[in-house]
Order: sequence, then structure tokens, then C-alpha cells
Amino acid sequence: MRMTLRSRSVASSNPASGATNRCTPWTSTPSSRRPGSISRKALPSAVTGTIAPPHPQDPAPRELRAPLQLLASCPRGLADLLARELSALEAQDVRERSTGVAFSGTLETAYRVCLWSRIANRVFLELARLEVGDAEAFYAGVRQIDWPTHLGPMATLACDFSGRHPTITHTHFGALRLKDASVDTMRAATGSRPDIELDRPSVRVHAHAHGTNITVSLDLSGESLHRRGY
Repeated sequence: MRMTLRSRSVASSNPASGATNRCTPWTSTPSSRRPGSISRKALPSAVTGTIAPPHPQDPAPRELRAPLQLLASCPRGLADLLARELSALEAQDVRERSTGVAFSGTLETAYRVCLWSRIANRVFLELARLEVGDAEAFYAGVRQIDWPTHLGPMATLACDFSGRHPTITHTHFGALRLKDASVDTMRAATGSRPDIELDRPSVRVHAHAHGTNITVSLDLSGESLHRRGY
């Protein structure tokens, strides 16, 4: 910006001599704006620093809306201690189960348990509860889960099956049908399917049968929590 200099007279007096001195210090004032210069008022909001309102986000998928249904597994006989520990970690609706302790909360709650629990072996996020009579009904029920929400294009997958079902009598077969349904859903939705990695998958899915009831869950802990190293 071009500056124009002008003088201003300031009078000062010397009480001892009675003389008056006049000095003219230089000050600067901005001149009129050059042709073609841009006023701040003319700048768009992105330049002046005004933050535009954010775009509305898509609603969270059904499986991730709070309160989430979660389960922490533990060694037999320690469920009462785990229940007290989960309550201290701000878990809600804590209920002892034969396989561990069920509770509800947010994803933050689940990650807090994964980080700090000294008793839990694994933490599962429930995706669906299915009432199925055979393997084909199980496959169809798993196909209804929104798998693209949980599996990215580069994800690797492992599937486990446990418990007792009247017709799915082999856990390996149950895990196979769980895998088939999830990867078939991904292929139909995205055109590609995740690779299977049994040792260190990026996503591990677990199904547990109790009679004809099968609960399908994400294993949030990955490996058993006793292997965290701290």
C-alpha cells in the first residue's frame, strides 16, 4: 500500500528559558487505494476467514448408533469382577452372561474397555441377532448386514463361529457360511471382495450360536487383550 507523508506541527515550551520550540515530526497516513487493489469487503468468505457451515453428514449406520450393544468375554468365574470393572469404565446396563459380561455404550466406551480392562479377553460389537433354523437361513440373515460400513476395499477378513446350533453342528462350517455371506454382500455392493487372512486380519467377525439364536459381532480387540504388552 502506498503511503503519503505529511507533517504536523507540535508546539513545546521550555520552562527554563521561556522559549517555545516548534518541531514537525513526520507521520504517515494511507493514501487512497490504487486502481485494481482489492478491498477486504470484496473478498469471498473463504479468503477473509469466515468458516462456511459444514455439510450435513450422513446418519450413522444402524449398527453404530448409540447405545451400542457390546460383550466383553472373560475367563470363567471372573464375570462378577469384570462387571464391576466395566461399571468403573463408564459402561451402561452391565449384565453378567455365561460367556462374559454384556453392556451398552458408545464406541468410545468400547475402546476404553479395550485399552484399560485387566480382566476382559475380547470386546465384541453386536451387529445382528438372528433366529435361524439352518445354514441357509443363517447365510440369508448375514447378507442383510451392512457390510460395506465395516469392511473397506483393502480390508482383510477372518470369521469365527462358536456355540451349539441344532443343524449347524460344525463350527468350521458355520464360519464358512459366515464368510460366504459377508464377502458375497461386499462383492454385490462394491464389485470386489476382501481377502481372507486368518492370522492378523484387519477385521474379525464372530458368530455365536445359542440354540437357534445366533449373534453376529465385530471383534473390536483383534487379538486377545492379554497380548497388549502392558
